Amino acid sequence: MKPTELLGGLALLALAWPLRSVLVPLEPVLPPLLFWTGLAAAGLRLWLGRRGPAARRWRRVERSLARTLERWGWAAAILLFLLPLWSQWALRPPGHASAVAALAGRLPWFDAAGHFEGANRLLAEGELNGFSERRPPAAALLSVMLAATGGRLPAALTVQCALAGIAAFLAARAVGLRFGVFPALSFFGLVLGLLRDTLGAVLTEPMGAALACLAVAIFATARARTSLAALALGFLCLDASLRARPGAQLLLPCLAAWALVVQRGRRLWTAAMLALVVGVGALHMASLDALYGSGQASSTSYPAFTLYGLAHDGNYELAYRDFAPELARLPEREVARLVYRKALERLAQDPASALRALARNGRDLRKLFGNLAHAVSPRAVLAPRDRLLRPTAWDVRFDRLCGGLALLLAAAGLVTRLRHAPGEERLFWLAVVAGIAGSACFVLGDSATRVLVAGFPLIAFGLASGLALRRRLLPSPRRDAQERGIVAVAAGLGLALLLVCLLGPAIAHRLSPRPAPSALRGLDPARVAVSRLEACPSVVVTGPGEGLSRRRFARQLELAGIDDLLAPVTTPPPLALLSCYDHVSRRQRLLVGPPELAHARGFAELQLETLASGTHLVAVKSWRPL
Repeated sequence: MKPTELLGGLALLALAWPLRSVLVPLEPVLPPLLFWTGLAAAGLRLWLGRRGPAARRWRRVERSLARTLERWGWAAAILLFLLPLWSQWALRPPGHASAVAALAGRLPWFDAAGHFEGANRLLAEGELNGFSERRPPAAALLSVMLAATGGRLPAALTVQCALAGIAAFLAARAVGLRFGVFPALSFFGLVLGLLRDTLGAVLTEPMGAALACLAVAIFATARARTSLAALALGFLCLDASLRARPGAQLLLPCLAAWALVVQRGRRLWTAAMLALVVGVGALHMASLDALYGSGQASSTSYPAFTLYGLAHDGNYELAYRDFAPELARLPEREVARLVYRKALERLAQDPASALRALARNGRDLRKLFGNLAHAVSPRAVLAPRDRLLRPTAWDVRFDRLCGGLALLLAAAGLVTRLRHAPGEERLFWLAVVAGIAGSACFVLGDSATRVLVAGFPLIAFGLASGLALRRRLLPSPRRDAQERGIVAVAAGLGLALLLVCLLGPAIAHRLSPRPAPSALRGLDPARVAVSRLEACPSVVVTGPGEGLSRRRFARQLELAGIDDLLAPVTTPPPLALLSCYDHVSRRQRLLVGPPELAHARGFAELQLETLASGTHLVAVKSWRPL
């Protein structure tokens, strides 16, 4: 089969609802299945030993599977990373984050609505909103994907999942070359299990995870230990990941310290390389801010609120409460200077409060173990679908027992292997553990463990390497050539993403259709909205027993924890809910209107009516094409 034919088959799967519906029930089963396959293969290999007919037959099986995945694994990776998105569209959200961030599988909500508004404003106005200005790379990339797909969010999210799948495949290939095909399958399954909840949402985690996977693809090769250029490219991808999705920020300095220790005889060059990487990352963010920033916030403003919370033995919400008047009249960027000053004053006066907060957040690291255990738990094969999303106390105990047992076996294998490994490899994993654990002490009080997403591929890399039985690799020109190819592709893809984020939005803004300024002049933003309807993700709520009924939609809201959202809506079904970027008020709005709005195209003027004070929904009384 030619690659073009395979791509055509993948496109058919992506467009054909019946074919997708066959695969969707398998979605929660596949990540643990892949991980346990690697675990079982390691056990079988130990039982068979290194000699004998059975061991030789098993090695032939490994080689055959490795050749197949080397040729077609990228296609399987894309397909597997698309499954969480298709599951979400089928109203089977992979987890709580996807239930909240994508209402009924389609409507960006909560943080996702803020990032979606930032990308849409970038296309319409050429600048970001204050929310996405904190983490501009993801919104910049999304704006380019939206422009390339005609403003259609489902198509843009398909591209997002495919990019993450390719990055995970490259990392798995590097792991496979070093440790074998079955540890590579375990690595891929664990990464997929950890990311599946955010892949189909307008969040920063998919981009951060993709860049982190590219970093692992480089760090896992022998070239990262012999070539300073390859090491620099790995650090550049990791730095970009931490800027796209901040959280595990201590990973970079910890791994930088490791690089300075192990690069004997080249420490001056290594230090210069690390300084260059940090400088390039800072210049990239400053350039995004200069080109597309609105002056409301920056990538350094939000950490002020986290620091203030730590200084007062709390979380970021304390700063938003204490500085609400200033935030109401000043941009976040200006308020952040005041918050930093107050936080430092508090730290000088009472450092014990910050230490208590750090210790409490460090104890919350056990949540990461719970998420890892859930990602590889075989309960997905046994439990009803609803209990996968809302587990009972017994389900959580089962996950921690069975999934935790698998993780402990892999961790024990890693410890055993490191006893015979070179000192530089032991230092590498010590730096990874210190970076992730240290970061958790600072950020877990403010967010769930997905804030550590840049560390997920490294965690998966370590656990997968614990399933390897190879003690050392003999020199091989073919493997060296393959590793050079992986480094080149991973580095090229990482640099391309950075370049697209920097230059793409300017081109997308110029090419993106916008309403004429004369059509917006004099319109009251409280009563009128102007939106491009094909760029508005929508769902149609129908009558009982038809498609997405009001009862089924209410169930989706219940899963997201916002079951009162539809309460003010008295209009009987059918009705449409749309997430519209309003060119009049320059913000994202959630509108409820007639069902034909969900299928209309082009720009329209929408006459609005507030449903009730405090509600997030605005009703569309009437509309007309512009």
